[in-house]
Amino acid sequence: IDNELITRAQFLSNFVGTPTLSTALDTIGTGVTVSLKSGSTTIDSLKVVLKGDYNGNGKIDTSDYSFIKRVFLGTATPDATRKLAVDVNGNGYVDTSDYMLVKKHFSGQINIFE
Repeated sequence: IDNELITRAQFLSNFVGTPTLSTALDTIGTGVTVSLKSGSTTIDSLKVVLKGDYNGNGKIDTSDYSFIKRVFLGTATPDATRKLAVDVNGNGYVDTSDYMLVKKHFSGQINIFE
């Protein structure tokens, strides 16, 4: 996802058929699983990754940049999906650059989705 606070309806409008989501929340964030099914058989599934959204609430907030800081300091280890979300600059590592990008985005100085 390349934008914050995308609604469930907006997200589902990108799919053909009737996908299911692993959340009942109205906003879509990191960690939500989208499953495509034929009857009761799962054909494919994927995890949503929203750049900068560690906690999966569909927006970037203080808990996200606090977690990124803990990752680059070595006091927290994200799972694979959340590592993709917090590696904001896409260099394969979670570092001070990712932290600063998310903090600046949160404070309105930049938009990491542009």
